[in-house]
Amino acid sequence: MFERNTYPEPNPVLGNIDLPLSETYYPLGFTLAIATNSEDVLEAARESWGAFPRAFAKPAIELRVGVLAENPAWPSSPHFVRSERHLIAWLQSPSDFSFCDMKKGFGFCRVGARTAANRPHLRYYYLEAMAYTLLEALYLTPIHAACVALHGQGLLLCGESEAGKSSLAYACARGGWTFVSDDVSYLVRGGDSHVLVGNPHLIRLREPARDLFPELRQHPVILRGQGDRAIELATKDLPNVVTAPHSPVRYILLLNRQPGSTPQLTPFSKAEALRQMEQVLCLGEQDLRDAQAASLRRLLSAEVFEFRYSSLDAALPELRALVESREHPGTLKESALGYHDDA
Repeated sequence: MFERNTYPEPNPVLGNIDLPLSETYYPLGFTLAIATNSEDVLEAARESWGAFPRAFAKPAIELRVGVLAENPAWPSSPHFVRSERHLIAWLQSPSDFSFCDMKKGFGFCRVGARTAANRPHLRYYYLEAMAYTLLEALYLTPIHAACVALHGQGLLLCGESEAGKSSLAYACARGGWTFVSDDVSYLVRGGDSHVLVGNPHLIRLREPARDLFPELRQHPVILRGQGDRAIELATKDLPNVVTAPHSPVRYILLLNRQPGSTPQLTPFSKAEALRQMEQVLCLGEQDLRDAQAASLRRLLSAEVFEFRYSSLDAALPELRALVESREHPGTLKESALGYHDDA
């Protein structure tokens, strides 16, 4: 709900809006201070990060989110992302946009009241986009991969969009594995080079996942805008699903889903795996990208495989056999991750 129109008129740049509401959250365990003039924004932030405890003693990032009283027609144009050096902008319309300074850990956005009322859209395209971009710039290295663990050994499931990362991670979680993240995982720069952090509180699946998992056939599909339809599952509502906010990584799997193929694990080039992982390192100045690439190189001392599969039912026994054939399960030390003493 939009609280009130507090910005002065005329205000052609939509700046210096009074933002009387504020709260603190801990996405991925890092501190985020958010100020706004809308309860919708705070409710969306709670949905994204309310389950995260504080874990890292790092300076906070800051977001200022102003909701405008105007209620323009629903924007039909797609989001555009533009970046130069340490600045990045997400642009959709004159009343729906956001900007971040990646060096200062600061971002602001303006959205119309109708955009703010669509909380899945607001979370995905604005709040989470800004917060995770700032955290990546300051503290993290992003990896386009899901992460699950068995017997203390983490598997990083890498691949292009629609390679099946989230579906395979969800299938593992249903099968007794520990769930860490569904699509993006993060290395903490300066921490243990083999420990990933993720969002274990939410699983996002594409709508076709309803055909793979019978329990999802009656689950509501959300529309985040721009035709993006998804299923969101809060892991706290999933019986028997075990989660963890972080995991050591023993294996890196490059997924190659092929109809009719028999599950097969084949050693994969670490140089090629690094090249693929580095493709998402496109923001910020060169020193940031160099630091992120260095952390990926350290991670690649783990074993790397290509995993060809078709059926999830056949894939899971193959992954379990990979883990259980090894005699050295990984361990996780909180101090190695850089956790704050009073977390």
